[in-house]
Amino acid sequence: MRAWTWKTAVKLTALICGILLLGYFFLTPMGALRLAVLWGGHPIVAATMQVREAVPEDAFLKWFDNPPNTTIYHIEDPVPVSRLTLVPMENWIVTEVGPFYWADYYGYC
Repeated sequence: MRAWTWKTAVKLTALICGILLLGYFFLTPMGALRLAVLWGGHPIVAATMQVREAVPEDAFLKWFDNPPNTTIYHIEDPVPVSRLTLVPMENWIVTEVGPFYWADYYGYC
């Protein structure tokens, strides 16, 4: 039997941390939201954002027309800003597909 080395222990620890991180990003709504903001090019916002469930007034609507298995979230502080249009990206929709979650920018429409 082979003895454990530091190299093996570091590889195993990195593998376990990677699996836990992927689980957080794809098995929780907040993790999916943070991953979407991170992929949108806002890593600091993704790590420090304060989020709450959105109300229709956040998108200047009387009611949300979102499909089932979705929740709309509102980023309060700090708010990511689109690099193309310079518009604050406050409202995001998180979709539940089985045990997995996926997030996208929702906008105001």
